Formats: sequence, structure tokens, C-alpha cells
Amino acid sequence: MARPLLKPLTQPTAASRQAYIISGLGGHALQFRPLANLLLPDWHLTGILYPVFAGGENTCSSITELAIPLRAALEEEKGPLVLIGYSFGGAIAYQMAAELRAQGRQVAVILIDTSIRSLRRRPRRFARGLRNLFYKKPRRILAKLRSGQHPQGQQGQQGARAVWKPKDASVAEFVEESRRAMRIYAPPRSDVPIVLIRAASHYDWTLWLDGKFWPSPTHGWSRVAPVAGVVRGPGDHFKIIAPENTAALAMAMDDALVMAFSCTG
Repeated sequence: MARPLLKPLTQPTAASRQAYIISGLGGHALQFRPLANLLLPDWHLTGILYPVFAGGENTCSSITELAIPLRAALEEEKGPLVLIGYSFGGAIAYQMAAELRAQGRQVAVILIDTSIRSLRRRPRRFARGLRNLFYKKPRRILAKLRSGQHPQGQQGQQGARAVWKPKDASVAEFVEESRRAMRIYAPPRSDVPIVLIRAASHYDWTLWLDGKFWPSPTHGWSRVAPVAGVVRGPGDHFKIIAPENTAALAMAMDDALVMAFSCTG
């Protein structure tokens, strides 16, 4: 039997304003309860569960399809909406917000380090050549001298990072389908205002040289929607939601919520 997809993370107060949060790939909204407690009494967070955690389907054919039941869970909610999504959940939150905005709802979205492949900008061939000549090749030679190993072999060892797989078979199937859906997702154009919380690691200049894509201040989101603000969060993409960074993320979230609600009127 399917259960409600909305899960309150705190008890609202008379003064608190409500926002809705969606976890990352295969995550449960309850992981944000410590964050929600730190945001009281100004903000009250309600988690939006993926159907697989509420007795529903464990499939994810596309971001658009997955957004349908989550958006339906908000139909009875009144007033302006602020949706928050972390990583994969940010893509879902944006898709929901774009559809709600098309229906005439006042809505804004906060994306916690959500990067979409179709929005990334690859360096041009000339820039890649200069990077390889003056940065990557000298680093490979230096690594070879230090380790005595072939640089490609060392790079292969570093690149073989383990992929997280949940133990539950239904959740594991959902996660794998979600990964495929994320790779092909192209966000639609919308006038939904976006506030970004970007991990501090993105401000490291080496990311401009090590990655396949040039990092941008807006992760490319300004190409499809107006970006109302960018807030710096703690750590890297994974550590930004780690327990030791909850307090710092709460401070960033407080600033982001102020910006987002100012956009909803």
C-alpha cells in the first residue's frame, strides 16, 4: 500500500515558513532532519520521498516521469512554494518547479550542488591543447618520476572510484535507472527563479584544469532559467551534506531560503 510522499522533518511554528526538500540519488529525506532542526524557528522543512520509499514504483524512466507523482503530492499545498533538491534531487525539484510555474503557481527552487551534463560547457580544442601541454602532461611526467609507474596506469587506479550501490534490490534498481535518466536529462527553459548552493570545492582553480568541463558560477543553469543568487556551501559535492558540515550548510541554506522566498512574492 502506497504511503504519502510528504514527510515533515520538523514541527512547524507559528512563525516558520515551509519549504520542501528532495534528497540525492537513492537517498531518503530523513537524512535532512538534523539540517531541518537547525533551520527552526524561521524555516520548516518537509521532505518529499521518492515513491520507492513509500511503497510505490521503483522505476525511473526519465526525470520528467519521476517528477509527476512528486508534483502531485504538492497539489493540496497552498501559497508560494520553495523546492530544494540536492544533486539528483535538484533535477527533480527543477522539473517540478518548471511544471508548477507553467500552471501559474508561485514557485522558486534551491539547488544544492546540482550539475547537469547537458548544461556543462566543454573547453574548446585549443584550450584543451594548452591545458594538456602546460598542465596535465607535466603532472603525468612528475607522477611517473615519483612513483615509477606509468602515468596512465596510475590515473586508471585513481579513476576507479567505487560506485555506491544500496543493499535493497528495489532501491538499487531505482538508483541505476535514475543514473541513466540523469545523464540524458535536458532541463526545459523556464522563468522559475533558481538559487544555487555550490560546494566550496568548485572554487578551487584546479577544477578548471582537471575536469572535462569548465566549471561556471551557475553550473550552467543560467542558460535555462534566471539565477537569483549563488551561495557557497561547505566541502565538496559529497561532503556538503555530511554530518560534520550540517551547521555550515544550515547557514548557507538560511541565506538561500531568504533569496528564494523573496522571489515568490
